[in-house]
Amino acid sequence: MASGYDPDFASAFGAFIHKGRISKKLSQKELAKKLGITQPFLSRLEQGLRNVDLEQALVICSFLDLDINEFVLKLRGTQSRVEETETHPDS
Repeated sequence: MASGYDPDFASAFGAFIHKGRISKKLSQKELAKKLGITQPFLSRLEQGLRNVDLEQALVICSFLDLDINEFVLKLRGTQSRVEETETHPDS
């Protein structure tokens, strides 16, 4: 478990893996069992209430055939747009 909690990251990662789980037609219970975690933990993860460390994120993404690089690029792009809006609110 990661020591710091970043709600923006947690929410975005949770949505990302939720979409991947649904595309694989897996229930939370099935995926949690395959990953060796509990279903309540996976539920909180998908809801953005928990963070994972990089190693855990890589394992989850690999199992779901998700490209973690795609996630990071989307997250960085979103953050850049937010920062730009905060810096230049009239844009």
